[in-house]
Amino acid sequence: MAFQLDVVRSELPGWPVYWHAQVDSTMNEAARLAAEGCPHMTAVGADEQTAGIGRHGHRWHSEPDAGLYVSAVLRIGGCSQPALMLALGLAVKQAIERTCAVPVDLRWPNDV
Repeated sequence: MAFQLDVVRSELPGWPVYWHAQVDSTMNEAARLAAEGCPHMTAVGADEQTAGIGRHGHRWHSEPDAGLYVSAVLRIGGCSQPALMLALGLAVKQAIERTCAVPVDLRWPNDV
């Protein structure tokens, strides 16, 4: 099933969502948008990443149309970022399982 960008945008009005057929890394693109001052909850996704970034800077293989590759800009202060990343990964896993009724693999800290 193809990603339905129009449905996501209709369900999340006011949240900027950028979707690409291919990017080097959604994290790099999100960092670029953050540096340009994009708002909190800006999301960047792609059908394929050619140079995805995993834990500790390791390369992340993101083959086309095999998953959803998404990074988000969160402008949250006053909290423990490592704890927040763990909580967000778990929340996304649980939301996908409840909404789609499919088992989801969580690779700590936040790859779902």
